[in-house]
Amino acid sequence: MTEKLIPRESVVYTSNSNSYENYLKWCDEKEKVLFELISEIESNYSSLLDIGAGNGELTKNLSSKFSSITVIEPAKKRLKELTNNLINANLNLFNEKFETVKLNGKFDFILSSHSIYYLKDLEQTLKKIKGFLNEKGKFLIVIKSAEGELQEFMDFFRKDVLNEKYGASLKVDKIVNLLKKQGFSVRIKEADVKLTIPSINETINLLDFFYNVSLKEISAGAIINIKSYLQTNFSKEVNFSYPQTIIVATID
Repeated sequence: MTEKLIPRESVVYTSNSNSYENYLKWCDEKEKVLFELISEIESNYSSLLDIGAGNGELTKNLSSKFSSITVIEPAKKRLKELTNNLINANLNLFNEKFETVKLNGKFDFILSSHSIYYLKDLEQTLKKIKGFLNEKGKFLIVIKSAEGELQEFMDFFRKDVLNEKYGASLKVDKIVNLLKKQGFSVRIKEADVKLTIPSINETINLLDFFYNVSLKEISAGAIINIKSYLQTNFSKEVNFSYPQTIIVATID
């Protein structure tokens, strides 16, 4: 299918964005986060539940550690790539939202990698997840850190893009407090992720992924301001540190 091109000043981007795939291509998150996740898998673990698996790339790299994999992914456009990535796994796939899914049994390892932002009623969601976790199991949440150059950049322009105040994104402290309220013990780990974007225009094209909005919804004024900032601070490649926080929760 030919994508519709939408010109905005000197920037041209597509209405059917591949920003998430480009983000994964241009950063080392997968390698850094994968290392930390694997280090948390106990030798006697056999079952994995991945909540919001996306295209299944991360799940694929964990699949050899488990004999049974259950994946929840509500986005239909991800299903073909997801199933291809997990074609050799003993897979149970649910194409629906976690809030409505009904599962049988419990799991040794539950993962939510960058999907926690989209789960409604977080307190009730965490309570439901706890019910799916085996007694000696682990629930891991991967979330962008509140620190780092990319987060500072996003917070600085958040009001321009979303008309929201600085720091409006979901914070680690809130998640940790809700986990403890549900009776989890919590540890925090960090993965030192770097993002190297090949050009300023490609950085503009990632704004939909950074802010979870369509590029068409971002005003021309915001685009001009962001591009001016990038041109002042970067010559060609745009480099950001983008640490990821990994929350490890176990049942007391």
